[in-house]
Amino acid sequence: MKDEGFESLKPIDISSEFSTLEYSDLRKFLRLKIKENPAVTFTAVLDWVSRQTVRKAKACLDDSTLNIKSITVRATRQQYQEDVNSFESGVRWEEVSA
Repeated sequence: MKDEGFESLKPIDISSEFSTLEYSDLRKFLRLKIKENPAVTFTAVLDWVSRQTVRKAKACLDDSTLNIKSITVRATRQQYQEDVNSFESGVRWEEVSA
């Protein structure tokens, strides 16, 4: 039998929504989920698309009301160097080869 309490503690993967929604729509989506369950948390693993990917990730992480546990961006070392500050400010970096 599943422990429903335990399942509800697992972060929800929002990688798909993060990649397809504009920032304001993503915030609305997350706030709706939080309204349904205030204990919900989120995580995302993203591929580098542009500097905006990392900046959007940092903005989401900086807003503590969005309950985001972690965001990882897969990027090459060169891409990482394009926005070191965002990576150094909480966005996790997973190095990939060029």
